[in-house]
Amino acid sequence: VAVAISMLAGRRIGLKERWVMQESISAPQVGGIVRRTRFILTAMLLLEGAGAVLLALRFCPEFGLGKGIWYGIFHAVSAFCNAGFDLMGDKAAFSSLTDYTGDPVINAAVCLLIVLGGVTELDDAVEDLSDCFGPSEVIVGPAVPGLAEAATSAKAAIRALKAATARPDSPRPVKADDLLPERALSGDQIALSELIERYYEPLTSGTGQLLKTVSAYVEFGSSLEATAKALSVHPNTVRYRLRKITDAIGLDPTTSRDAFVIHIALVYGRLSQDGVLSTSDKSH
Repeated sequence: VAVAISMLAGRRIGLKERWVMQESISAPQVGGIVRRTRFILTAMLLLEGAGAVLLALRFCPEFGLGKGIWYGIFHAVSAFCNAGFDLMGDKAAFSSLTDYTGDPVINAAVCLLIVLGGVTELDDAVEDLSDCFGPSEVIVGPAVPGLAEAATSAKAAIRALKAATARPDSPRPVKADDLLPERALSGDQIALSELIERYYEPLTSGTGQLLKTVSAYVEFGSSLEATAKALSVHPNTVRYRLRKITDAIGLDPTTSRDAFVIHIALVYGRLSQDGVLSTSDKSH
């Protein structure tokens, strides 16, 4: 609380306070801790504020303006903090929110606040929320540093949703970054650039052995023997280089999906290197 007040007051945050902040939010390092904490506080206030407004819209007609707003704020904060407190005891003992079981607005607001307030791992939270959506794909946009970049994440998610039909067996939910090949093939220039930057350019550094190896490997249908013969090396050398490739780009060429991603990245990377790749975005 003291650190939050200091941040709101615009005071300089010292190293000791940064250590406290790091421990409070279980951050891996002190670097960037002020910006991360500011983002957490801003997101918390926005989510609780939005929940309070939705709840107040339902409580004000029943309890009056002042009491309805107070009830909205209190129950929004209580739900977000997973506290379990309520102010409904004056209606009936231990009634809690049982009178609103049929109210979709209150149910949705409280449930979302409880889930979002208890988030420790984004993937687990999205997994829990995916059941609240219809049968279509659930896309998770890439993480961004702050609210100012949220539109970038939303655009990536929208473009991934449009391209998701090209991968009918995709998991649900699926990250927008896991659909980079499909997005690139549909004309998404940002996804195309990401493919080249993440999975092609790192392989072009050094002697180029890793690039030659993975190119031959995907070309010969993931055959170790055929790749080794084409490169005039021992199959164990190919295995070693494939492990180095995984370390370099985070994809395993021996799995079918990762091999597909790498293959598409290689195609676009070569075209870009030769200067014949179109830079117009056709995904709109």
